[in-house]
Amino acid sequence: MNKRKLPPTELEKKVIDFLVSHNIPFKLHATLECNGKPFNVDFVIPSCENPKIVIEVFSSKSNSRNLRAKAIITDHRFLVLKMKDSQLKTVMIEETRPFVTQETKEHIRKEIMGADLVIIDDEEELHQLMQQELLKFIKENLE
Repeated sequence: MNKRKLPPTELEKKVIDFLVSHNIPFKLHATLECNGKPFNVDFVIPSCENPKIVIEVFSSKSNSRNLRAKAIITDHRFLVLKMKDSQLKTVMIEETRPFVTQETKEHIRKEIMGADLVIIDDEEELHQLMQQELLKFIKENLE
């Protein structure tokens, strides 16, 4: 199914609310071209015509292996997109269950090579990290 026709997930809605509240222009469920191949992404800032930042978000409601697998796949996609545009900045936001340990989160962060910013935490902490880290990152890279 075409991703653009799907309604936003709960986590995507949180990111939308965050971006709107800070007056950050974005396109939800965009498609970027890379070497003739379309790549669907969750968010492009500010637009598909002028992509500066790509954000992929996902929730992992099961175990840490599932979280790690999703992170590695997303990271690989980021590397492919950066082959076309080395100036493109990439952000990965992962919502975890509270039982995922800090050690597991740090281990996953160490494996990520393509993402410029990785935010991994449970629902309670995610909002605070977006306000601190994501806002600063976006402002620095849109100037």
